Amino acid sequence: MIPSSKELAAMFNVARSTVTLVLQKLVAEGYLEGKRGIGTFIKHENFIPIGDRMAPLVGLLAGDGKYFYYPHQVWAVMASCGMELTAQGYNVRPLTLTGMTEEDIFQEISLQYLDGLAWFDSSPRRSAIIHRLKNSGLKFVVQMSSRMDETCHNIDSFSFDFYSAGLELGRILLSEERRHLFFIFENSLTSSILEGIRRIYDDAGSFLRVNSFDWSEADVFTRIEAMLADSPPDSLYVHGGHLEVVAEICRRRKINAESCLMIAEAHVAKKDFHGYLLDIPFEQLGRKMATHLSGMFNQSDLSPVGKTSLPVKISYI
Repeated sequence: MIPSSKELAAMFNVARSTVTLVLQKLVAEGYLEGKRGIGTFIKHENFIPIGDRMAPLVGLLAGDGKYFYYPHQVWAVMASCGMELTAQGYNVRPLTLTGMTEEDIFQEISLQYLDGLAWFDSSPRRSAIIHRLKNSGLKFVVQMSSRMDETCHNIDSFSFDFYSAGLELGRILLSEERRHLFFIFENSLTSSILEGIRRIYDDAGSFLRVNSFDWSEADVFTRIEAMLADSPPDSLYVHGGHLEVVAEICRRRKINAESCLMIAEAHVAKKDFHGYLLDIPFEQLGRKMATHLSGMFNQSDLSPVGKTSLPVKISYI
């Protein structure tokens, strides 16, 4: 957005009517465009034409557009989606947003000149914005970071089936007669895993003691180490890149794979890891999102996919 006509008049020491005439000429020549009630903007020009057409511009948005860096579970999906879209001839643009309110976020996305949007690591609380953007004509796919609710109807969303993975882990733990689980860490992404584990024990009428932790809690690793020393578990799940820190604590406390069943995610496990791994198909999910978004542009009668959950494979090493 450029300065207002009043600001430009003061800046160049000319009459405001002169500025208005110049701005009108620049709009007529295609250099600027006005947005009623908002201001005047440099006019967007798409990038490289593909053959005789201009390729659609697709935005890639992570969270609320304010990540200082992209964690692996976001970057892997986002990168594979972007690579697939560019391979299919689309122009792709990562988005960074500054707005805090829902209206600010909606307006910022609306002013990005986008034809489509892939929104990663979103949540049901953004369903109102998603519906508004879809109703404005934007082609749209979403990766949800947590379980969807009734507000997310008619949204083409993609996620991982962590609940089924939790059921499988619950059967493993129950079959090995595990009775005490440290779950590090519980959040919107991992809560479905813990829910699945607990369901297996509840259905079997068996008790599982669970200590779950929140990574944002002050001195959480000190607390974990103290509890490991006081009441060591017979099974332990670690989420994401926290594995190495927890593994070092276990080494200090002489807790190993023989005394405690270790569960982690495959993308962070080192060669010396022994236990069960969750293989989360990040790249596959990103490609599926890109393929469906591409289908929206190429098939006017494309049926919505609704909710798509990819299975999470579990293996032992």
